[in-house]
Amino acid sequence: MRHRARVDRLEAQAYRSSMHIRCVATVAGLFLLSGACGSVDDEARDAGTAADAGEVRVDDPDGGDGGDGGETTEASYLLGLALGDEIDRRVPRGWPLLLTQVAARTGADAVLLDASSLEFSIEDADGARVSWPLERLTALPASSILDDANEQLEVVWALTAAQTSALPLGRYVARLSWAGRRAAPLEFEVVEPGPDTPLSVRRRASLEARAALLRDDARRALEVVDAALVEQPRDATLLVWRAKALAASGALADALVAIDAAVERALADDPAGSEPPVTVFENRRVIEARVIGGGP
Repeated sequence: MRHRARVDRLEAQAYRSSMHIRCVATVAGLFLLSGACGSVDDEARDAGTAADAGEVRVDDPDGGDGGDGGETTEASYLLGLALGDEIDRRVPRGWPLLLTQVAARTGADAVLLDASSLEFSIEDADGARVSWPLERLTALPASSILDDANEQLEVVWALTAAQTSALPLGRYVARLSWAGRRAAPLEFEVVEPGPDTPLSVRRRASLEARAALLRDDARRALEVVDAALVEQPRDATLLVWRAKALAASGALADALVAIDAAVERALADDPAGSEPPVTVFENRRVIEARVIGGGP
């Protein structure tokens, strides 16, 4: 009974925290908290992001890059770029690569975004554009409207683990502009993979699971997560991804069992309850709603 009361208290606290986080997420660039970007675990929060990892900058479309050639202006929408889980700006060869483009409305007016005006490029350290076989994992309509019903749009591009194995080592920068607005450039580095650690096993499995779910391949997501759970059976983040994969496959009862296990693990990892596991509770709420409502 005492344990149930603690879960209820932390879940309510986590819900309030999630509402606050969502209010500041667009400005801070913490796009990981949205559905397409998956979950954020405690280690991700501890590690934080690089100083400008999620910075969203909107520049004057007629005035250059906001430096001497132009000024930064207020706009009714912001653009951002995010790499993978945003824990690290390094992309190990043999890991999947995920690049997320985000457009988020900030004003009261609706914003029309035409797909034909989207420009996305990756350059090497010498400033030369590179041609990578990026696959778009999310829908991109010919035109999209940001309004009260749809305040944010995400476009996710990916390379498979096999494809990143063939990438040249070195530093790169991704650039995004849309309808005349530009996001802050995203710098990252392709590196050789290091030895496996609990964090690296978790991160790689989470990235692969996310990519698989975006491809509507719940079975592949479950295979990846279950393989990682053999090594780390009590990892709360992996249990969340297992629950999401099960829910995507339609196994809602099993998904609820998995997310409850994730809640138990998260509470055990933080017995004082100093940091409510916001994303764990959010995922549980979504899965429970589907179980109760019998929705898709």
